[in-house]
Amino acid sequence: MYIPWHFVSFGLLVSLLGRTVAAPVSSVSSGDSERSSSPGSPLADFPILPYKKGDIVGVRPSEYEDRPPKEISIHPGVVIGGPSHEGKYSVAMMSKKLPGNPPQADIRHFHPAANVYGNVALSPAKEARPKAMKPWKSDKTGETAIPVSRQGVEAIKDAMVPHQDWRAPTPPPRPVKQKQKGKQKGGGSRKYPNPPQNNLVHPPNPHNPQNAHGSIHGGHPGPLSSTATPSGGPQQTPPLTDYALSIRCSYAP
Repeated sequence: MYIPWHFVSFGLLVSLLGRTVAAPVSSVSSGDSERSSSPGSPLADFPILPYKKGDIVGVRPSEYEDRPPKEISIHPGVVIGGPSHEGKYSVAMMSKKLPGNPPQADIRHFHPAANVYGNVALSPAKEARPKAMKPWKSDKTGETAIPVSRQGVEAIKDAMVPHQDWRAPTPPPRPVKQKQKGKQKGGGSRKYPNPPQNNLVHPPNPHNPQNAHGSIHGGHPGPLSSTATPSGGPQQTPPLTDYALSIRCSYAP
């Protein structure tokens, strides 16, 4: 039976479209998820999970600090609000030594749990995105921390009210390196100037009584002798050299 070629082409096109539509859309997203959440990557995001008030979570310090310490990768905190319209949660941070030394209280006043310890900050809560948060687990047992009760969360929020205007102190500015003075540009620059030539010392000549305090070139020579010139005027002649003086002395009568 003869089948027109355009029906065959249309059938192949429909089958190809059906396979494309039926392909799982999670294959691409799962690859992106593995790549973004790989443990070896410093920028890997945590899995986005829904959190409730009272959950104890770990938050990356880079989420709320400008210059977090490199040796600390995560800080615990208590979710006390959120999510906001931007998807952020309000977290009351906890630590044995809170940055900036804010007003704080022992977490056991609000949450008498055996697997949670440290101080909770009573300063304004930090806003954190869910991709920078993850459930907090005990270092010893690996179990997820027990959430704070509703009454405990309200007690923390009430304790924060008197300190709502607290702000962290401004860190001191970094020292500015001053440029060294005296540097000159160019390849022929000298760091130290050449010594002047008049500082060179010449030993005295014992055969020249007129120059007992220095050489002819470096000391103070005697008066110049004068001879008559053809024009009748005196002509100044330079003093005799050391060698000429020695010859004169040897042939003197």
